[in-house]
Amino acid sequence: MAHYNPRYQGMAGDEATARARAYWGPGVYEGDPVDIKKAQGAAQERFVEVLNANPRAPVVMPLEYIVDPAVIHKAIFDPSFSGEMLSTEIRKAKANFLDDLDKSTIRKAGNDSTNSMVHATWDSEVEMLFRRAVHPIQAIIRTEACLGKYAQWDAIGPTGGASAAYVGENPVFAGGEFTPGSRVEACKIAASDGYVTQMAQFSATAQIPARDPTAVLTETCNEALRELKDRGLLGVSRDTALGVTTYEDAPALAFPGIHELLNNNVADPNWVTAAAATNTWEKLEPYIQTVYLNMLQDKVVPDVAVCDFKTWHMILRGLEKFYVSENLKTTEYGIQTLTLNFARGPLPVVPMEQLPTATGANGAFFMLDSTRLAYRQLWGPMFQLLANENGNSHFLINEAGLLIDKTDTTAAASLQGAVLGITI
Repeated sequence: MAHYNPRYQGMAGDEATARARAYWGPGVYEGDPVDIKKAQGAAQERFVEVLNANPRAPVVMPLEYIVDPAVIHKAIFDPSFSGEMLSTEIRKAKANFLDDLDKSTIRKAGNDSTNSMVHATWDSEVEMLFRRAVHPIQAIIRTEACLGKYAQWDAIGPTGGASAAYVGENPVFAGGEFTPGSRVEACKIAASDGYVTQMAQFSATAQIPARDPTAVLTETCNEALRELKDRGLLGVSRDTALGVTTYEDAPALAFPGIHELLNNNVADPNWVTAAAATNTWEKLEPYIQTVYLNMLQDKVVPDVAVCDFKTWHMILRGLEKFYVSENLKTTEYGIQTLTLNFARGPLPVVPMEQLPTATGANGAFFMLDSTRLAYRQLWGPMFQLLANENGNSHFLINEAGLLIDKTDTTAAASLQGAVLGITI
């Protein structure tokens, strides 16, 4: 821990293990599913104890998500959890956050003395205009603990790594054993840094009441990290400055996203490319049925679908022709789901604004078995105060992890499904 430098992407295995163990604490093991909100709170308590015991210790502090991803997960998968319930939970979470962050900070805070990071007013429900409340793809894909620089997991193919057959009265067996695909991949580090000038700090502390510009800037940087994570999981442009995204393979320092993992399977894929002019629900539905059946034959049951907004609206318009009652759950915070019914159960469909929507054959409909996907996390978002530079306060927020697919035994055999090339 003492020698860990977050500015460098490379780090030794023992450094990664030490940082992971400090973050996750005792009793958590490699691959354990975790309640990330509770884990973040527990990590904060441990790091605060260190600072209280040694005020000269480096300032390193885990950050918490404002909205518990478990609440978003429930909104997507639980039909009894209404949009109004979700809105209430989000408002409560934001209000609790602002109880910790003095409201005067929200009024005017910037990284220098001439600008404001947020609007100067807020409404009666303390809406935070600079901050997205929810990140659906991060709620869909569960978090698992990683305790070393390299994540290790077993992936299971279509037959589960074993076989069976009818045999004669006196069978002769050649011998065999369970053969899962053992996978090992290095965790990737994502980072966002910020600074506050000395002039801004002095100006803020001179106010009545005093203001803390670093607090708001920390949240904006943390939000930028979450946006990057969204894009990384989906497999689209990692440049968060770009509003319009395209599908891209992972750069050298990033992990492959869902789109790339699917595309790597060219031998026996569960994804299909739609024919030209597939631009209505009636034309799209047969492809979805084909992908669903292909996945079932590979012993993979999709439990959620994600798509771009244009494809989502195409499906909605098509379903409106057949449903008299409303087949839609929505909230004022951007979570919208509609449900497709299949033999193995309902399939909630969630639109993702990060997915490309350029006019043409760019639409995509991903069908996922979320129980076989995970974000293996080495450590969550961590605030670290860096050296004073030219009188300015400089800090860094970073996290490390990667997406794993437990249906992919070779890095080119993912059994997740998709319809690509939809005309939008």
